[in-house]
Amino acid sequence: STNPDYSVPAGCKVVTSLEQALHVAQDDDNPFIIGGAQIYAEAIGIADKLELTFVHHHFEGDVFFPEIDPAIWEEHSREDFKSDDQNPLNYSFVSYLRRQ
Repeated sequence: STNPDYSVPAGCKVVTSLEQALHVAQDDDNPFIIGGAQIYAEAIGIADKLELTFVHHHFEGDVFFPEIDPAIWEEHSREDFKSDDQNPLNYSFVSYLRRQ
């Protein structure tokens, strides 16, 4: 977090940069980066896998996930879901792997 007043939840470690996060997670075989936009933009260049949820609806906004370049990323798997009682919108879970 870049917020100096951020209250650290119990059991969590908070860092102020991607480099610090990678250091803290160095012994984790499968670390996740869960945002926001600035950290996604920094991390997409070093990630080897993307796990994304696409909600099939147009939302107004001014912050976006970085473009997924098909020359770099290959869709590995996709699960599509229809709206239901718990999820009012259609959505997809999509995994991408960095091309070799």
